[in-house]
Amino acid sequence: MSYSDPIKVSEVQIDKIDLQFPKEGATKNGNGMFVYPKHNKQKLRIILPTLTAPYGAGPQKDSPKKFSMAIAFDGMENGDKNGRSVKEAYDVLTAIDNRMRELMMEKRELFFKDATKVDGAKKDAKKKGVGLSDELLAIRYKDFIRSRDEQSDIMYLGLQTRKASKKDIEDKKFTADEIAQLEREFVSLPGYPLLIDSEGHPIPVNVDNIKDVIPWNTRIKPVIEFAYLWVTSEKVHPIWTFVHGARKSTGVSKGFNILKDDDDEEEEENRMDTDKDEEETESNEMETEANEEEEEEEEMAP
Repeated sequence: MSYSDPIKVSEVQIDKIDLQFPKEGATKNGNGMFVYPKHNKQKLRIILPTLTAPYGAGPQKDSPKKFSMAIAFDGMENGDKNGRSVKEAYDVLTAIDNRMRELMMEKRELFFKDATKVDGAKKDAKKKGVGLSDELLAIRYKDFIRSRDEQSDIMYLGLQTRKASKKDIEDKKFTADEIAQLEREFVSLPGYPLLIDSEGHPIPVNVDNIKDVIPWNTRIKPVIEFAYLWVTSEKVHPIWTFVHGARKSTGVSKGFNILKDDDDEEEEENRMDTDKDEEETESNEMETEANEEEEEEEEMAP
């Protein structure tokens, strides 16, 4: 196995997950910082079982240059092979969420060391944690596994667009047209296309056709990467990305299910849109802060 190859769910060792903090001075303003999760000192990339993307993939409503996809952990209650695989993946991802919160608690001084006040109380440098109780600290971590009313839990994945580095731009390695073309493409697992069909053939995908290629209710077997934690003075957001996947099937597009009553369909669409909008609103708030820090990520990477 080469460096940072994807691993199976069963190969994840929770106690081998740790954090890499940025070098001193790498973050040049006070908006936040990137912290990198590591698994046996490597990037954590996991191969998940086949899951449903209930909302498909596409641009975020309030940030059209940002792209995301939700995956749902349907069928965990089933006793069949796929149900057991989904349950195993869900349990491991939940354990990773818990591990991240534990590490945040253990390394609180590294996460929040620049705070002059903690939850309304002045911090006493001589007394670790004064003004920041464990209970208040714990809720600062935002779980990446999200619950939905009367539906299976979901997990949001980012789809990162490619971009030329500052050095490449300064060295004029790309023309303006080449940079524009580059930014229409998505970052994928090194050496692999972002998406393949059930027979292993690459599926062309870019920012223009992503909604058509991964529509609502697509069944997909994804490879996900734990990209980073985005840390502000009050919140810790875990960010996972979709880096490769096999599309098994595409679902019926919303609005075209001839077997469903119009009223039922409208009610379901409104509910799903509300769920998605709530998630995207929180994601957009976090990404607005993170955008100002993106140029610093290369400086903090090993």
